[in-house]
Order: sequence, then structure tokens, then C-alpha cells
Amino acid sequence: MADDLIGADVSRELGRIGRAEIVVGVASGNSARTIRQVLEAAAGALSSYYPGASGVIVTADGGSRDGTLEAARGAATGPWPAVVVAPPDGSAADRVLAGKGGGLRAILAVAELVDARACALLDADVSGTGGEWLQRLLDPVVREGLDLVAPVYARHRYDGMLTSFLVYPLTRALYGRRVRQPVGGHFGLSGALARRLLTAGAWEGSAGRYSRDLWMTTTALADGMSVGQANLGTGRRGPRDSGAALGSTFAKVVGTAFALMESYRPAWWSVVETEAVPTFGAPSAVGVEPVSVNVDRMIATFRQGLADLVPVWRKALAPETCAALADLAADPPEPVRFPAELWAQVVYDGAVAHHLRLLPRDHLLRALIPLYLGRAAAFVMGTASADAGTADAEIEAQGTAFESTKPYLLDRWDGRRP
Repeated sequence: MADDLIGADVSRELGRIGRAEIVVGVASGNSARTIRQVLEAAAGALSSYYPGASGVIVTADGGSRDGTLEAARGAATGPWPAVVVAPPDGSAADRVLAGKGGGLRAILAVAELVDARACALLDADVSGTGGEWLQRLLDPVVREGLDLVAPVYARHRYDGMLTSFLVYPLTRALYGRRVRQPVGGHFGLSGALARRLLTAGAWEGSAGRYSRDLWMTTTALADGMSVGQANLGTGRRGPRDSGAALGSTFAKVVGTAFALMESYRPAWWSVVETEAVPTFGAPSAVGVEPVSVNVDRMIATFRQGLADLVPVWRKALAPETCAALADLAADPPEPVRFPAELWAQVVYDGAVAHHLRLLPRDHLLRALIPLYLGRAAAFVMGTASADAGTADAEIEAQGTAFESTKPYLLDRWDGRRP
């Protein structure tokens, strides 16, 4: 299997290296601008924090065409052996390893082959990666025995609202642990979790291809593994998705979250309370970059949905949800109102409709986007002049609303209610 995932040449090279306690894996995809800095920072961190350990640095590329491979091979990693996994064009492995999800699979295969105790996953598109990042991701695994360490980035309140108002509260309410950023880019894994993920059956679906972060986090939570999170400061990602790409991102991430609910139903069904997970490292004292949002466009899309999509929503959402949305349609244009409990109910209705296939799934996910934008617009308008503590409190209140509304989900999941 290893040869299929990483190629015979890399397998032989790893055979010469032998066992490695730590694997640092970087999944790249057209990352020429940042890959070298990430790899060199990783090598420096290994030298600083784990000088007596054995390790290997892996770049797993998903088909870059911008010079990423050349930049990776030119990185100075000092005493740390480095390998690049890049399947030849047109090979069977090329199809298996397409995209960053495929890169993750290759990194996990390397971790298994060298019998790694711990594995750090770094995102090639996040520059500004410091050595302390690697330490904060790996120390809880190496020294505390955790299985997964998720990142916590210092972000502007309007950066990552899909995570803040959907992925985080949904994951929290379902699986009972408050992992603030389940979709994060940088992770620390135990060797046990790496092997578990490598043998999981999700690689051919959307979770393995597109939403690897959420899939990894959810699998660890659902399997009852030990999970923590680490403050990593800000980081600098490449150009953000444009507004036009929201539909694609929403469909991939939310579709994955809903699909994982089906896979892991036994794990979340009886969860009633949630708990905090251990957090490592002090929060960053550095200011975050401001994020500009076009709230007028968000409101316009939301209002257009309230005017045009009611017949679609009636096929997927519960009657009481549709009635509450009709009340919102009767509100004045501004300020936008979207109660936290109603948003939790909308998301749960969407999960049920996805599960029961009440609509074609792609149609369903697209129909939820105006409602998400309405909830996001309400948050933006309500916190525009508020301090950071007030904004954080509203995000936490959304999580609490998902928890308190969970009985509604259980009541509808198997179609017991109309």
C-alpha cells in the first residue's frame, strides 16, 4: 500500500532512514510562494525543540504546476532528512493523491512506514509559521500523550464566520468537546491516530478529498480519543477565497459535516453536555488583520432568499422553522435579526434533510447559503462597535444554542416529525 501512496523511490529512501519518532508533513498545492519558508521553519523547530529525536520532513504535493516541487527540494532542512512525494502525471497514484487531501494520505503513509510516535501537519499556504508552532502542536502529543492537537488562531471576529457560526457550534453540540477551530490547517497527531485515519474508509468521499481537517477532528472526537488545542498566533494565509467561491466552500465543508453525522451517529446521539479541551500556549498578543466584509451584499442575498426560496425551504425545513423565517421576512430591512436558536434549528433541519435526502444534496446546500449569510450579517451588524469580548461571547452563545436545541435534532433525525 505504501508504494501506491508514496511511490517506490520514496519508500526505499525511507527504508534507508529507518524509524523516525517525529514526522513533519506539509501538504502542498501550488504553494511555491510559501513552501520553502514553512519547511525551513519546521527544520529549525526540530533542531531547537527536539534535538535528540529522530525525524523526517515530508512534502506531499497534490499536483502543483507553479514551481512548488522545485522550491520544496531547494529548502535547507539541515540535518533533518526530507522527502518529496509527487506522483508522476497520469499514474494511478496521481489520481489517489490529487489535492491536499491526497497529500494528507501520503503523509500518514510515511508516518506508518517509519513507525512515528507523533506527526505534525502543516499547511503550506500559511506563512509566518514559527518554531513555537511546531512545539505547541507536538509537545502535547509527545509529552502529554494526546492524540490530536487542533490549532487556535488569533483571527478577526469576521474572519472564518462559517467556522464560528456553523462548524464549531455543530461539532461542539454533537460530540461534546469544545474545539474552537476544527478546520484549521495545522495539527498535531499521535501515531495511533495517524494509523486510524489511514485505514478509515472516507478517502474516496468528499471528507477525504476536500475537508480533511474537519474529518480528522471529527474522527478523533467520535472515537473518544484525547483531544486538545494550541494557540498559534495569527499566521498569514494566501489569498482568501472570493465571495464567488463561497458556494463551493460552503458545500464542501457543510456537506462533509452533515455526511460525518451519518457516519458517526452512535457517537453523538447520547451526548448531552459539552466540556472544554486543554489549551496549550498563551494567546497571541499581536493584533490581527482587519477583515472587510460586504454586509450590504450579505443582506441583499439573505433578503432575496427570503423572497424566492420559500418553496424550496418548505421541502427541507420544518414548518415551524419556515414560519419563523417568514417572521424575519416581515422585519424592516435593517438591522438584520436572526436569533441564535433559530439558526441552530435551521442547521439541524438542513442536517436532517441531507440525511433523509428530502432534496438533492447540492440543491439543499446551496439553498442554505442565504440563511447563513443572514446569520452572519446579524452578527456583523450587532458587533460592529462592540469589543472583542462581546463578539466572542456571541459566538459562545451560538454554541450554547446548538446544545440546548439538540433535542430538536434527535426528534427529527429519523423522520419521526414531519
